[in-house]
Amino acid sequence: MPNTPMTLADLKSSIDTERDCGYVRLFEVHSSAPENEVNWLPNQLAVHALNSSMHLHQITEAEAKELFCYLLTHDMAHGIDLMQVQKAESFWNAIMARLSEPACFFTNTKDMHKNNWAGSYDPATNSTFDSCLVFKEKQKALIMVIEDED
Repeated sequence: MPNTPMTLADLKSSIDTERDCGYVRLFEVHSSAPENEVNWLPNQLAVHALNSSMHLHQITEAEAKELFCYLLTHDMAHGIDLMQVQKAESFWNAIMARLSEPACFFTNTKDMHKNNWAGSYDPATNSTFDSCLVFKEKQKALIMVIEDED
């Protein structure tokens, strides 16, 4: 029997339980636009109460994994350790298993994937600290937003 991936709701719930800090959003958006239409994503962000004018920076898969694991293992406001890196990596693998084609990766943070907050970011929410990570295929995107308060 093949290993069935977790539902997105179960995955979000597991991340919430393990992180036990701040607010985690994890959702998928789909486009009905033609496959070559690349600008469909910003319109979808506002539907989920995200800043649709935030600037998303493209990053590599390695940078996306590093940022993802950092966000799950640390509180952005206080730098408190939240979970083991191995657990964060298992969540990364679960998300990557949901992708059916090569993805591009985007974030609202710039130079923050180096395990520090010395970079800059364009807020995705009204929270004191947030980070948005987008796993984008041609017509589907999986979006994770982490919000922490000071």
